[in-house]
Parts: sequence; C-alpha cells; structure tokens
Amino acid sequence: MKLPLSTDPDALKPAGYRGPQVFARGRTPAVKASGGVLPDANSLPMWFFDLCNLESPDADRLRIANSTFDSYFRRGLTADTPVSVLSKLAIAAATLGRADAVRYLIPNQIRALSPERNTAYKNGGVLANRMTLREGPQALDAQRLGRAAEALHLALLQSAPPGPGEESVIRLFAACPKEWNARFTLLARGGFLVTAAIEKGEIHSVELVSQAGAPCRLRNPWAGATVEIARAGGGTESVSGPLLVFQTAKEEKIVLRRL
Repeated sequence: MKLPLSTDPDALKPAGYRGPQVFARGRTPAVKASGGVLPDANSLPMWFFDLCNLESPDADRLRIANSTFDSYFRRGLTADTPVSVLSKLAIAAATLGRADAVRYLIPNQIRALSPERNTAYKNGGVLANRMTLREGPQALDAQRLGRAAEALHLALLQSAPPGPGEESVIRLFAACPKEWNARFTLLARGGFLVTAAIEKGEIHSVELVSQAGAPCRLRNPWAGATVEIARAGGGTESVSGPLLVFQTAKEEKIVLRRL
C-alpha cells in the first residue's frame, strides 16, 4: 500500500509547501483540495491498520510517521497542550512508542483542558462523573475517555504484527513514561491475557494466560537478558534473544522471569 506523501507531485498541500516530508491527507483530484497537508487528527489512517507501529520493519515509513506526528506539535508538547475530544493523537503517540508525548496527551485528553463548546453546560467542561455535556443537555459524552483508554492500553500493552496479516508480537510498556508506575491485566491478540507490572522503569513480573493455546511471540521485556518460562503445570525452560517465541496450551498459565 502506497501512502500519500507531501513529496508526491499530486499530494494535497498548500502551494509552495516547504515543510518536512510527512503523510499527506490525500492526492488530487479532490472535491475539496484546499487546506493543510496533514491528515485529519481524528482518523489518521496512516498510523493504523498495522501499517506503522514499533514492529514494522520499514524504517523509512516509521521516520515519516514520527515526522508527521511532530508536525502537529510545532511548538512542542507540554502539560498545557490541549487534546480535542475525538483526537487520536494520543493513540498515535502510543502506537509509535512516543512516551515523551503520552505523558502529556493522555492526561490532557481526560482533563479536557480546552472545552470546545462554550454554549454547553460548564462550557463543555468535565463534570464530576468525568463525562461532559458537550453536545448539550441530556447528551452525556464520554468519547474522549474512550480515546484516552485506547491510548493507555497501547502505552502499556501492544500486540501488533509487523504488517497486515502477519503474526502478532506482544510488546510490554512500549510507550509508558519512565516516571509512571503501573500494573495491568489486559488482553492481547492471539487470546493472551497479560498481567505485568513496572516500577521506576523496571519490569518486575509478567504472567500470561493462553486462552486459545496459540504460539506466543513476545518482544523480550528485558532486552538482552535470558528469560525463564515457568509453566503452571510444572517444568521450566529458558529462552533468549530480542523476540521470544514459545508454544502454549489452551488455558495454560505461564510466568516469565528474568534470569
């Protein structure tokens, strides 16, 4: 799949664009050709559908993805950077492993720093139940919480393949800021229920429950270290390397420890 780029002769972009090479929002001919070069921040198809993630072998595409992401924040990212209700920029940041952005974008999307409709109750700001009335009375809105929850899931646990239709790879704490301590139990592709914890940047424990009995492909949580696989039914084995691949049985519980 060839994604539209700002360097394409027929890319939709302002006349005389001299910015960095980024993903473009489309190509000519177009019904509405005016506007900027960047894709819509609410959809960002270039970063999804297993096209651009940390498992991708296409280094050039990842470079462009990061350049595109940075172009949304020309003034940098701070604790005061607003994130709109439907924005997927926090999700994109997590997908790309950008802990530097996740530390601001997820909390800011939850807090709704800049209410978007001053005609709504409390100007569309956050209520005591963390929802908003952005669309008006009796129209409780939790869309931004869904976006933030997806971004947090991806910051803690990813299970994307290198490309569409390929085998998924589980990756832990891919975009978790070093100052965040966290413990989670989340579901990964392949039917793996994953429990893991991190404190002061160190991963302490990893447990897997294989709900489907599929082979497990796990990015080594302790880079360069040998890992012990302890099975609930008894027996242990050691694996090493950047990618750990091992068989599992249905409903089998496995504990991984750094040796």
